[in-house]
Amino acid sequence: MYQMNNKNLFCITCTQVSYQILTCVRVFLWKERIHSHSFD
Repeated sequence: MYQMNNKNLFCITCTQVSYQILTCVRVFLWKERIHSHSFD
């Protein structure tokens, strides 16, 4: 029971971290795109 709970928690944490990284990358790319377009 404890192992299952631990595994679930690990899964949730991994998902959240992946989501945060993905969001950061998207925001970064979006800003870069806007930046290059405005100075083109």
